[in-house]
Amino acid sequence: MSKILVVDDLRDSADSLALLFDAMGHQTMTSYDGREAVEAAQSFEPDIVFLDINMPILDGYGAARSLRDARAEAPPVLVALTAVSGPDARRKADDAGFDFYVTKPADFNVLITIVDDLSRRMAGRHH
Repeated sequence: MSKILVVDDLRDSADSLALLFDAMGHQTMTSYDGREAVEAAQSFEPDIVFLDINMPILDGYGAARSLRDARAEAPPVLVALTAVSGPDARRKADDAGFDFYVTKPADFNVLITIVDDLSRRMAGRHH
């Protein structure tokens, strides 16, 4: 089981994805802007964070940098989940510290595979 933070200013999108991961047996939390996500991560300490890029208050790039800086020793796996595409967007995501880049509309099977693979790797590290 992983702790997953889902961040999207479209509440239905964030809530739906969190429900999917809940149904898979993971512990989830949702946030609806980047600053809220950074604050939530301090207490929730997620293993994986799904972050939208275009959000109010603090965008996904800024939130990713803050999440990495806050837990430099053991940062969460960061997954950009965004409608923003193209080489410039991917370069900016890489520079911000994202581990994965998935464009919307996302195939849920891809997201499930990412979480399953990461959860298995993390379980292996804890033993």
